[in-house]
Amino acid sequence: NVLTITELLTWTGGTMSGSGTTEVGSAAVAQVTGTAVKTLVGGWRLVNRGTLNVSGRGIEFDLHQNVNGTTLENAGRMNVLDEADITLNPYYDPSRSFVNHGSLVFSGVGVTNEVRVLFVNDGTVEVQGAGSLLQLSSGWTQDGTMDIPTGAALWLAGGTIKTGAEGRLTGAGTILFAGGTGTFGGDLGFPGLQRITGGTWNFNTDYVAVDVEMSGGTLAGTGVFNVTHALGWTGGTMAGSGTTAIAAGAEANATGAGVKSLTGGRRFVNQGTLNVSGRGIE
Repeated sequence: NVLTITELLTWTGGTMSGSGTTEVGSAAVAQVTGTAVKTLVGGWRLVNRGTLNVSGRGIEFDLHQNVNGTTLENAGRMNVLDEADITLNPYYDPSRSFVNHGSLVFSGVGVTNEVRVLFVNDGTVEVQGAGSLLQLSSGWTQDGTMDIPTGAALWLAGGTIKTGAEGRLTGAGTILFAGGTGTFGGDLGFPGLQRITGGTWNFNTDYVAVDVEMSGGTLAGTGVFNVTHALGWTGGTMAGSGTTAIAAGAEANATGAGVKSLTGGRRFVNQGTLNVSGRGIE
């Protein structure tokens, strides 16, 4: 069964449950607002083809209804206006999904927006709010465009992360590689700061990074991970059959008491400046 909204949906509380669908039509507007719980349960799909504005508590998926396939899908324009989250109550689960085929904009200033279900993007995502953080905690499949401008950040916190051949990362903000396992393909690069603190990150095609800070986790894969400006390496492992390449004119600093390891056939090639102190490289 499909409930089609042709003009206006205002959702301030309650549950959408079962195997049906709520569809917001191409000319309609949905307002999801307020501090009350708003839950998708039991395989229900909420599909936006018009304009969906989300604020307040956001939208929750109920873990206690053990039915996979519950989905929030955006095929139009979705605006997350403040600190609203797309969460699973009370845990994290990749069997529920938030799918973006259209335009998704996070515009809250100085807030954290967390997605605790699998996030699938083959549209466009913009994190516009200055000082804002988009936290992906249950995995991410990326075949679209993600823009992280200066002052904003993307936090990869858990789950399985995969970018396809069409996946793009743009902007000059910050990416935090903190947890989970990622596999990156396609023609990728990111001009902003990249911090690797945990998790395992496999770059299987050539990747261009400007500034990298690595204090933990594993940088792996079969491709060439190119650093064009600065690498600060204070801990963590570089593994796999690929190469970490420091470009001519760039500088790498391997410092501090933390373990910094090369393993599994990894090559570290310096064509710029490499400064080593502290525990060194193992």
